[in-house]
Amino acid sequence: MCVVSVHPSSPNKERAPDGMEVTVLPANAQMSSAVFELAPMAVGRAIKHRSVSEVWYILQGEGELWWRSADAQSVITLEPGVSLSIPLETCFQVRNVGNSPL
Repeated sequence: MCVVSVHPSSPNKERAPDGMEVTVLPANAQMSSAVFELAPMAVGRAIKHRSVSEVWYILQGEGELWWRSADAQSVITLEPGVSLSIPLETCFQVRNVGNSPL
């Protein structure tokens, strides 16, 4: 048996704790998904997830992601096709460095 989640005709848009606009996609008990957007030249607030890990895939735009864990920190260039994970308890902040949404 296969159950398929269907995206609602009018997506549920929210504001993430870091300030990015979020379109919530179908979810189940094990995982959820969403599309995040940061306006051109905007900078999100630095945050730290205490209860979730994230996997990101960049669809459009140009940006940078600063992250810091207990023993390391770095800045990652964000551009279409880049995929990354943000583990639990990692501090991070995203910045759009381009003229189109990230």
